[in-house]
Amino acid sequence: FDHLLENIEKEYLLEKLKELSVRMTEGSRAQYEALAGSEWEEAAKRNLIFFSVGTKLLDDSFLAEGPIEPAVSAELAKIERAEGIELSEVTGKEEDYSQYQPRGHYEGEEALERYFKAMMWYGRIHFEQKEETLDRSALLITKALADDADALRLWKRIYAVTSFFAGTSDDAGVCEYAPVLEEVYGRELTVK
Repeated sequence: FDHLLENIEKEYLLEKLKELSVRMTEGSRAQYEALAGSEWEEAAKRNLIFFSVGTKLLDDSFLAEGPIEPAVSAELAKIERAEGIELSEVTGKEEDYSQYQPRGHYEGEEALERYFKAMMWYGRIHFEQKEETLDRSALLITKALADDADALRLWKRIYAVTSFFAGTSDDAGVCEYAPVLEEVYGRELTVK
């Protein structure tokens, strides 16, 4: 089982996750620029930071520039230290960064270590429904996926495989948010 999972991650999921991360970073950047000065700006900026951290974890050549750079650098430093509980720059909530220490078949191979950290990042950082601004981030992520058919296809492929091996997510995600977005805002929803 472990050998099968390792091969699937190396040969398939790693590249799909890199591509998805880049696409979502680009989509989040476009949303951030479109929503500058609005009540949704903070949520859009949070998403840009969130996906920039994931992209940087997978591809060291990625540059986070401008106003997001300090938060991205701070998150990456916490992930690399992997020393325990600290406040996340993204959610403002406590996060156990010791969980980002690669283990098992991920340990010792750079590509798999990068994949492990990125998947931990995407799986552990939650946009809880308890706070409106975090809800806004989740809605914008759903909208970014809806606006990019290739990103949505990548997400579905990754989620199908990872949920088969590890089980489905406990948190509300794209599948739960998309129908709500359509019901509340209609099919012709734009970021503006």
